[in-house]
Amino acid sequence: MASKVVRFPWDPNQTLSALVRTVVEDLERNLEPILLDGDCPAIGIKDRVDEVLDLPCMQQTGGVRWLGLTGMGGIGKTTLAKALHNRLKSDFIQSDVCYVEDVRDTTSKYGIQQVQQQMLKDLCNLSERPVGNMAGKIALQRKLEGRRKLLVLDDVGESDWELLPPQDPKRNFLSLSVLGPGSIVIITSREGGILCAAGCSLVEVDFLTPESSQRLFETYAGDIKVPADVVMSVVKACDGLPLSLKVMAGHLAGKEEQEWHQTLDKLAKGRDFPGQEKLFASLRISYDNLDSEDKQLFLDIACLLAASLPRRIGATDIQTLVDKYLLTVDKEGNVRMHDQLRDLGVSIERSAMPRTRLWGEDAAHHFPGLTKKSPLQVPDILAIPFPIPNDK
Repeated sequence: MASKVVRFPWDPNQTLSALVRTVVEDLERNLEPILLDGDCPAIGIKDRVDEVLDLPCMQQTGGVRWLGLTGMGGIGKTTLAKALHNRLKSDFIQSDVCYVEDVRDTTSKYGIQQVQQQMLKDLCNLSERPVGNMAGKIALQRKLEGRRKLLVLDDVGESDWELLPPQDPKRNFLSLSVLGPGSIVIITSREGGILCAAGCSLVEVDFLTPESSQRLFETYAGDIKVPADVVMSVVKACDGLPLSLKVMAGHLAGKEEQEWHQTLDKLAKGRDFPGQEKLFASLRISYDNLDSEDKQLFLDIACLLAASLPRRIGATDIQTLVDKYLLTVDKEGNVRMHDQLRDLGVSIERSAMPRTRLWGEDAAHHFPGLTKKSPLQVPDILAIPFPIPNDK
């Protein structure tokens, strides 16, 4: 087997140790990148990466570049963060690069020390676990101060604010404020507020274009046995949400046309179907972090929209839901909710015991004797208008 010879430029005045370091750095830069979403290519990710790297905040040369990627669950924040990591890592040696996955889940299960430990291992070549959060903070501060590093913190939650500057130095357990010029810190979170508080330049990850949505869906679906118009109907129903497209494609791959139409009907009605549980598990994280009042408000709006009522909401305080990307408000003041989030709310309500919100066929089913002369008057029931049969 023939060997590939790689030649390095060498200055006769360069020492052997300097040449060795050049070779080592080149090898480290060409190690396998962090994988994106499974074995499938990330559709449209190159253009997204180019757009982010062209931002003024990423073009600056001095100081630390702070980038926050935010948006609703399942929109592709992690995929974009990994792609940025893979593009930028060639400007750093491997020992100056760290990617911390699932920060929210890690800190909730194992505490801040687990994140500290990974950073100490990857960035400082220190495998000994410090005793206590403060000990880890001190160790990181000593090892990171003035150094140029690339760090990605993926899925940081609202309860993880103590990890991020600017905060009280005594409580900032990752000591990121001591990083040297040229460092890059990328943080993903559903909570745009904590990213702003940390001084990040905020990037809201947008939905996929129709063209990218179709390519992504077809990539995951594989062998499609149905007409193109049926495929596009499903793609359109997913509304550019990558996680939704992936789950739908996995559910419908290899299925006959009848199954596709049944799935479309279920999507339209917000009913449960196989494969949706995985999607809701991701989207529900934002819902579960709401307080009791906001949870009820989220369900109220989801069910109102499922009933196809006007989208204008009165003086109700919906800012928390907007901040968490569970709702948006357009220029005309209309409240909008992604179809999958609406269906999540409908699913939660339909599984509740007892039911407190009824509309459409559900209300007619629970109150078969209801007519236009007997309006709905049941305590704790959200009375949403629905077609009522005429009295005979």
